[in-house]
Amino acid sequence: MPALDLLSVMRRPGTALLAASGENSAWEVFSDPVRILRAHCIDEVEPLFYELERLTAKGFHTAGFVAYEAAPAFDSALTVHEKLSGLPLAEFAVYGHAPLTVGVPDDLGGHLHAPLEPELSEKEYGKQIADVLNHIHAGDIYQANLTFRCRSVETVYAEELFLSLAARHPVPYAAFLNFEECRILSLSPELFLESDGRRIFSSPMKGTAKRSPIPADDRAVAEWLAHDEKNMAENLMITDMVRSDLGRVCIPGSITVDPLLHVDTYGTVHQMISTVHGELPERVSLFELFSATFPPASITGAPKVRAMEIIRRNEKSPRGVYTGCIGVFRPGKAFRLNVAIRTLTVCGSHIETGIGGGIVADSTAESEWKEAVLKRRYAEIAPPPFRIFETIRWTAQDGYADAAAHILRAVTSQRYFSRPVDSSAIERGLEEVEANLRRGGTESATVKFLLDHHGNIEFEPGPGRGTWRAVPLRVLVSSDRTDAEDVFLHHKTTVREFYHSRLVSARAAGFDEVIFRNTRGEFTEGSISNLFIRQGSRWYTPPLRCGLLPGVERAHLLASLPAEEKLLFESDLRSADEILLCNSVRGAGTVAHLSWN
Repeated sequence: MPALDLLSVMRRPGTALLAASGENSAWEVFSDPVRILRAHCIDEVEPLFYELERLTAKGFHTAGFVAYEAAPAFDSALTVHEKLSGLPLAEFAVYGHAPLTVGVPDDLGGHLHAPLEPELSEKEYGKQIADVLNHIHAGDIYQANLTFRCRSVETVYAEELFLSLAARHPVPYAAFLNFEECRILSLSPELFLESDGRRIFSSPMKGTAKRSPIPADDRAVAEWLAHDEKNMAENLMITDMVRSDLGRVCIPGSITVDPLLHVDTYGTVHQMISTVHGELPERVSLFELFSATFPPASITGAPKVRAMEIIRRNEKSPRGVYTGCIGVFRPGKAFRLNVAIRTLTVCGSHIETGIGGGIVADSTAESEWKEAVLKRRYAEIAPPPFRIFETIRWTAQDGYADAAAHILRAVTSQRYFSRPVDSSAIERGLEEVEANLRRGGTESATVKFLLDHHGNIEFEPGPGRGTWRAVPLRVLVSSDRTDAEDVFLHHKTTVREFYHSRLVSARAAGFDEVIFRNTRGEFTEGSISNLFIRQGSRWYTPPLRCGLLPGVERAHLLASLPAEEKLLFESDLRSADEILLCNSVRGAGTVAHLSWN
């Protein structure tokens, strides 16, 4: 289904769009419901669930949500905010046909303009954390998941925004609901419950680490998370809760955990996940299942009843759909439900999301605030549509220069962004381009290849470019600063407008290149080059953590000069005995004139 057709379907009231299960990226589209089921008060939740069960037994499909505040319907001991304004406690659309499966469309460029502002300050959150910690130290609870809401006001096209966010942050349990009260956009990576009618699964997610923009460092962060005792203990605690919850309804002896403490990677964070398995008896109802398991253990605490009392006393507002669940119930007692985290509700021009984290005995207010605010980035960070690319020098005499290094860098970046890539297909494409160049009698060329988010490859041969080896370079120091944490500084992508515009201006003023500093005043790189300086007999180049590309020619010079990585500041360049700029197409050139903007 073309993107425009999908958008028109998504705009119809009652439409639901959910990520399809399995390895292939696809969406299940439910549209044109024959009925809507709503529960506006606690007493209406149980009848809704039995009606869901009756309808799916007759062959209907249903999709919708259960709000966190529906919890007392399943267990009257659970404490929540009493009033949930603007939303039912549960709502499901009923469809008389199976969903249509469609491919994932390209990024449509939607994003939020207004920032999502927290409903409380860091100081207020710190007071709430202190209260939770007092209860932990008193032995009342072991853990509590403390959250708050973030809101903004702006008019958005929710359908385009969802498809764009889903393209940029692919997750296995994403969902979009277009219901009467609001539209719900969920980018959840966490599975609450999934069943084929007999077997049931739950994958609690506890343990978070911010990703590094540098691939090698990023792998180290994931490895650290996998062995961090605090995160492991937190995950094990919640996993034991899920085992206990499912054990109340599953066949005795059927509960297993596999994998345990596995680390998955998403757009901005690494997450620790465990998966609990069990077998359901023939005669267990959906309501009984929810009575044993809802709300999800990962977003409440241990023990659940007492933790929810403390949560209710501290949190300022109802959670709504956030930390409830979103998903589908199918004929044959099959269902698939996410934990509704990383979820936006769009009601008119009012946009809301919830964020938070698990508080344990050694939690600190400062670290918990930072982790919570990091989680908000799923909606605020809007990387534009982009492709990974490499440009390789080719000559008839020597063939490609450093093709293997360029392919490796592109493959590493593609995998960093969780995109498919086939290195052998790149190699075959380069061989075909080379054959065409030789047939045409070309002596020198540059060959560019680009990779999109589907792994598709495009090749662009171009004319050869002059070397810098004998050129006295005129270089401008830009007054504009870069952010070392900007992921696009560490990967060669088509997101280059910042560099390109400044290079165009510099060349118009008679310069060959422009070089940059980050917000800490550390020199980083040129718009198309890496930077080296010589002080006496020693060569230095900025470390990758300053915010720069791991250049192919940079790697050669690090070994051949040899050079060391070192933070470089203005005083270093002003006192340098020699300055070199390099890239793999033009080689290395000496800076003859450096102009400070």
